[in-house]
Amino acid sequence: TDNQKDLIKKSLYGHVCKLARHSIGCRVLEYCYNDICNSAERFQLVQEFYGREYAVLKTTDVKNIEELLANKTATGQRTNVLDYMQENLMACIQKDLLSASIIHRVMHEYLRNANEKGRTELIDAVKEKLIKMIHSRDGARVAIYCLWYGTNKDRKLLIKSLKSFVAKIAKEEQGYPVLWTIFDVIDDTKLVSKIILQELMSNFDEIINDSHGKKVLMYLIAPRNTKHLQYELIQLMKTSDSLNTSKKDPDVRQRELFEYCKSYFLEYFTANSLTTLKDGFRGFMMTEMIERLSPDDDLSSFYTSISTVLSTSSVEAQSETNFIEHQTAHNVLRHLIIADGKRQKKNKHDQTLVSTLLSSISPDKLRTWILCNRGCFIFVMMLEHGQPDECEQIRSLLVPSAIDTLKRQAFAGAKILVEKLLSSS
Repeated sequence: TDNQKDLIKKSLYGHVCKLARHSIGCRVLEYCYNDICNSAERFQLVQEFYGREYAVLKTTDVKNIEELLANKTATGQRTNVLDYMQENLMACIQKDLLSASIIHRVMHEYLRNANEKGRTELIDAVKEKLIKMIHSRDGARVAIYCLWYGTNKDRKLLIKSLKSFVAKIAKEEQGYPVLWTIFDVIDDTKLVSKIILQELMSNFDEIINDSHGKKVLMYLIAPRNTKHLQYELIQLMKTSDSLNTSKKDPDVRQRELFEYCKSYFLEYFTANSLTTLKDGFRGFMMTEMIERLSPDDDLSSFYTSISTVLSTSSVEAQSETNFIEHQTAHNVLRHLIIADGKRQKKNKHDQTLVSTLLSSISPDKLRTWILCNRGCFIFVMMLEHGQPDECEQIRSLLVPSAIDTLKRQAFAGAKILVEKLLSSS
C-alpha cells in the first residue's frame, strides 16, 4: 500500500550512504529511488551524500546541488560538501557498486561542481568502470565528463574498457551521446577506429536500423548537424569546444573518422537504395554522405542503384512503386540532386546523378514523370543543379514534344517546368 511504501522510504533516512556501499543494500536503495520515490523524495535521499547533517535534517529550500552550494557561503562549507560526496563515491567505486542510478546522479553532480583536483581524482578512480553506468542519463553524463576532462591516458583506458560493448552503447537511449563525445575529443583516431568504429561497422545493418544507433552513424557523416540531430544534445557536445583538451583540428579529426567509414556507408546505400529512399532519416544521411565524399570516390554503382529503382517507378497515383510521387522518396531524391550539384561545384567530375538518370532510364520512361507534380519538380531540380550538357539533354528530351502536355496540367510543378524549359531554349 502507499502507507507501507511511505514507511519503507522513511526507514532509509539516515542510512542512504551506508546502503549505497552495501552489495544488497544498494539494490534496495535503487528500487526505492527508481520505483517508489517521486522527484522531491529522490532529492531527500540524494541529500545524504552532501553531509552527515542531511541524514537527520532534510532541506526543502533548494531543488538541486547547485542551489545548495550557492547557499554555502561560509568558509569551507562548499568544500566540506564536495569532500563528503567524494568520500562516499570513492567507497562505492572501490567496492565496484556502480550500477545504481542514485550513485550516477551524485557522481554527475560532483563532476559538475568539483575543482580540478577533485575531478581528476574521481576520473582516475572510475575511468575503467564506466561501462556499468552508461545505461542511465546521469551515468552517461559521467562518462562524457570523464572524456572531456580526463588526460590522454585516462581517455585511452576508458575507450579500451568499452571494447565489445560499442554496438550495445550505440543502441542505448542514454549511451549513444558518449560515442559522439569520443568522436569529438579523442585525437587518436587510429585508436577510435580500431576499437569503436570497427565494432560499429561490423554491426552496420543492425545499428543503422536502430532508432538510436542511426544517430551515431549520422554524427560520423554530419557532426553537430541540428537539422537531423537533437538540438539540446548538440549544445551539450559544444561544451567541449571551450575546454581546449584536444589538440587536433576538429575538421581533420572528423575527416579521418569519415574516411574509415565511408566505404561501409556507400556499400550499404548502394545495396539498400530502395528502402533508403523511402526512409527520411537514412535518406538524408545518404545525401549528407554525398557532400562529404571526395572527387576520387567511385559513385557509379551507387548512382546506378538509384537509377534502377527509379526506372521501375510508376506514376500511377495509387501504385506501390510510385517513388516519384512518394513524399519521402521525392524529398530524398531532390536533396541528392542538390548534394551532387554542390559536390560538382567543389570539384568537377564525370560521375553525376543527373547524367546517370538520363543515360540509364529510357526517354519514354523519363517523359512519364511530367504526368505528376513531383516528377516535374525533379526535372526542375535537375535543370537547376545539373551541368550545362545535362540541361541540354533534358531540354532535348522535353522540348518541343512534351510542352503541350505540360501546359495542359493543372499542378504547379508543370507550370514551373515549362518556364524553366522555355527560358533555357
